[in-house]
Amino acid sequence: MNIYHYTTYQNYKSIMNDGFIKTSYKEKKWKIKPAGVWLSLNPVCEYTCLRTVLDIRNGIKRPMTMNEQSQKLGLVRFTLPFDKPNLCSWAAYKYKSNITHDELIMLETNGVLAGSNPKNWYISFQDVPTRKIENISIYLNDEYIPLTDDLILPQFEELAPIFSTRDGKYDKKDIKKIIEYQNQLETI
Repeated sequence: MNIYHYTTYQNYKSIMNDGFIKTSYKEKKWKIKPAGVWLSLNPVCEYTCLRTVLDIRNGIKRPMTMNEQSQKLGLVRFTLPFDKPNLCSWAAYKYKSNITHDELIMLETNGVLAGSNPKNWYISFQDVPTRKIENISIYLNDEYIPLTDDLILPQFEELAPIFSTRDGKYDKKDIKKIIEYQNQLETI
């Protein structure tokens, strides 16, 4: 049985450089304890990993579709063995986390509305070494294909270095690029 971690192409590059799928930087920044690596039993996509955009047709924020994220940011899937004794289920996480009850309800509701099943959610409270990864694939043209070193994806390479900064420190040139890119993404 396998479990999956979904991310963007930029984060994939950072993970491979670091040698770990690291516990959530955002959770640490927001002082959520314990911070975790989010995993899913869903082999197609964990819809909660899809980025949010502003739909200019109706002015409503919504998650990107798999194809939109694939085209704009890349949709990468890491396949790992399901190591249940070292993982925490969503049901158990609700009691271990310092997230408020209302926030947990909101996260779960938003996940279900996006198409996810919270029973598929698991968390590792430790960084996951890349040596445990059994397969890496990228979603292109409505299917996952192996993500190998010889697969060239120029549409993502320009932004990979600035988005892979884990300490949150960017220079002014990087910030300008990020803002320009986010503005492009914000309106689909």
